[in-house]
Amino acid sequence: MISYDRFKIRVWHKPTQIMYERAVWRFEADSPDLRWLFCKHGHGVASDPTYCFLVEDCIIMQCIGIRDKKGRLLYEGDVIKDKNGFNDNLTEYSIGWEEDDGAYLAKSASGEYSRNAGLFHYAEYVGNVFEMERDRRMREEFPNEN
Repeated sequence: MISYDRFKIRVWHKPTQIMYERAVWRFEADSPDLRWLFCKHGHGVASDPTYCFLVEDCIIMQCIGIRDKKGRLLYEGDVIKDKNGFNDNLTEYSIGWEEDDGAYLAKSASGEYSRNAGLFHYAEYVGNVFEMERDRRMREEFPNEN
């Protein structure tokens, strides 16, 4: 059975530093090139604002079709944490496409890939690399603000 979640995308809009959880492709009639993404910001109701962005201003992340231990869908660029089986320390991994393996894998901060197929199901989502980096920069720039 196909998981249609696997075909979902989300978009990081680089100029505004905002993540859009729902996006739709748009092709121009006179051009074979993908030019526009229509993104929704909200919770899926008709009144949610819709934004149109040029593709070159966006980082597009595909859903990997797997949920974490709390049932949240995972996407490229997500950061998950899991206990290391050897010493029970929590390890953070970022999810990305590994060309050599032809699969989405979890990569630790040390650069090692986990090939544990069950990792995604037992790990917990903690954020995504883009929002976490933006938030880190904001904390450095404004250290006394919450």
